[in-house]
Amino acid sequence: MALVAFLLIFVANYAENDIVMTTILPLLVFVVVAFILLVAAKSIPYKTLYHFASIVIVLLSINSFFTGEVAFWSVLGIGIFHAIMWSNIFTLSIDGLGRYTDQHFSLPVMMIPGGAVIPSVQGLVVDGFGVRVSFIVPVFGYLYLVYFGLAGRKMEKVTV
Repeated sequence: MALVAFLLIFVANYAENDIVMTTILPLLVFVVVAFILLVAAKSIPYKTLYHFASIVIVLLSINSFFTGEVAFWSVLGIGIFHAIMWSNIFTLSIDGLGRYTDQHFSLPVMMIPGGAVIPSVQGLVVDGFGVRVSFIVPVFGYLYLVYFGLAGRKMEKVTV
């Protein structure tokens, strides 16, 4: 459905702006790959989180080693694969809490401001080592998300 909407928007813009299909082909590839991974993971949160975080790690690595259009498209790909992660993180964070779900429902939400720490650290790395090297900083966060996705299938339910 998202692909159909994307194609409709593309056709509308193509008529107005003479956009060539090859210009946005990498974006279409990312959208199709994301859709295929979502279907392959059967929308199971831990599988989706694991696969999407793994792809983002690869794209961050590409961004660290390449410049120009390759780096540009890898950053856009990061956005596409990152977009679905929050719902899966949230789902896995509160899964199996039983009667404690209401008490712990706000904890993942309160962690959102903690996301301000990573850009600050990345900014320090930019100042010291450059932009390309700084993309190693979010890799550590995504490595944890890969672990969290893998651990999500092993979590036990709280029985109280």
